[in-house]
Order: sequence, then structure tokens, then C-alpha cells
Amino acid sequence: MLNKLRRSLAFACLAVLCIAGAAKAEGPSTFSERVQNGNKVEAAPEYSDYFTNHYFPSLGQPMSDAIKHCASIHQASSAKFAVVSDLSANGEFEKIEFQPQSNVAWCFSEMLKTLHAPPPPSVPGEGFPVVFEITITP
Repeated sequence: MLNKLRRSLAFACLAVLCIAGAAKAEGPSTFSERVQNGNKVEAAPEYSDYFTNHYFPSLGQPMSDAIKHCASIHQASSAKFAVVSDLSANGEFEKIEFQPQSNVAWCFSEMLKTLHAPPPPSVPGEGFPVVFEITITP
């Protein structure tokens, strides 16, 4: 009876570990992990064509305008923040997070919701990760 209980307990613990491992394998969950993942994807040679020939040319000016707009309406002469997002298959910015919390970072994250990127290539996981590490200087 005791051995049966031990086996059941061991099986339950193993099942919990497997479930926890599966949840972790779905993709990065913390802000820092998402930033690292996004930077890794941007640096990967297999995605270079997308960023160089599609993403940056179509979004460079609108993003620059969004940053200038947010800095001006929040009267920020300097700011430093990071924004991470996943691009959906049709180029919508989703799961947007930013750190540290500030009015300028919040404004930029809201502006991202109005922009549309070219459809990204597929990557393992839920969405195509993108990162913005922004420094506003006077």
C-alpha cells in the first residue's frame, strides 16, 4: 500500500514537472526574456531580409513620428525605455509591454497599436517578437 502511494505521488510530481516544463517551452514569459528573444530574432540571419527590406522601410518613419509625438506631448526632454511586442501573422502589434513605466513609453505603446507591419515570417512560438529600445535625448 505504501509503495503504491509513493508511486502515485512520484507520478503526480512528474506530471506537475512535465506540465511546468511544457508551459515554459511555449516561449519567453518575463519582460527580460521577451526582450532577449526579440533581440535574438532580429540578429538572426534568417530574418535579416524581413527586417532590412520590409519591416524597417515601412515602419521607420511612422515609428520616428510616434516617438517624437509622444516625447512632445509628454514634454520629455530625455527618456529611456524598452517596448516588446509580438507581431501577429498579419502584422498587428500584440502583447505589448514596456519598462520602465512612463508616460512616453505608454504613449509609444499605444501608438504601436495603430501601426501595421508587413506580415512577418513564422518563428517557433506564438508571435514574431520585436523589441524597441528607445533613448530620447535633448
